[in-house]
Amino acid sequence: MFLSGIVNWWGNVVNGFLDGGDFHPPPAVKRGLESGLPANSVSKYVRRIRRTSGAMKVRLSPSDAITFAQEGIEISGALTITNTSDGPITFKVKTTSPEKFRVRPYCGALGTGASVNINVLLLSDYKPASIIQDKFLVMTLPLDTDNPSNNQINEAWKNSDTQKVEEFRLRCRVSSN
Repeated sequence: MFLSGIVNWWGNVVNGFLDGGDFHPPPAVKRGLESGLPANSVSKYVRRIRRTSGAMKVRLSPSDAITFAQEGIEISGALTITNTSDGPITFKVKTTSPEKFRVRPYCGALGTGASVNINVLLLSDYKPASIIQDKFLVMTLPLDTDNPSNNQINEAWKNSDTQKVEEFRLRCRVSSN
C-alpha cells in the first residue's frame, strides 16, 4: 500500500510536469515507475531531482551503468562526462567499494562543451561477479573560474552548497563476452 502510494504520488508529479512540457523525467525514473521500484529507489530519484536546479549540467555516457569487459588481462569499464552547461564545472567520481576499483581521473574540471573519459579498472584480486552490487556516484559542481588549480577544485568541494551539487548514480554490469 505504501509503495503504491509513493508511486502514484510520483506519477502525479511527473504527469504534472509533463503537462507543462518543461520536464522530462530520466529514463530510469520512467522505467522505475512502470515496473514498480521499491519505495527507497523511487525516493532516491525524488531527492536527485529536487537537488537539481534547472537543466542537467552534464551528460554521462553510459547514463545508467558502467559495463566491465576483459581487455587482455585487465577488466575495465569506461565513462564519459561531457559538460553541457554555460560555464566550467568540477566533477568527482566515488564508489561503494574503493578497495576494488581504480578510477582515473577521479576528479577534475571541465570547461564548457569539454569531455573527459574516465577509466575504471577492477583490481586483479576481485572477480567480475563480485561487482554486481557495487555502484558509482558522479557528482558535479559549477565553478567560478576557468582552468582552476587542484587547490581551487578542492576548496570548491569543501565549501560547496549542496543545492548546487548534481548527483548521478551508476550501477555495474559485466559484459557477457
